Amino acid sequence: MTKIGLLGSAFCFIFLPMINKFIFVTFLVLLFYGFFDTFTQPLFSYFVSSIDSSVRGRIIGVIDCVVYIAALLE
Repeated sequence: MTKIGLLGSAFCFIFLPMINKFIFVTFLVLLFYGFFDTFTQPLFSYFVSSIDSSVRGRIIGVIDCVVYIAALLE
């Protein structure tokens, strides 16, 4: 299920820049991304729980920062 979620999410983000002029289609692609993202949550949960609790907040904070900066640069 995780592989399906990762592939589906990747395809959604590949097609998103191509169709950004059509708001309804963009909404549908993001809807499908949310659907596929639910399949990857067990993997993310395992990743977070495997990080040492004393540095978990810092590591997740850095990952979130990189994601937000990448979104701003687009």
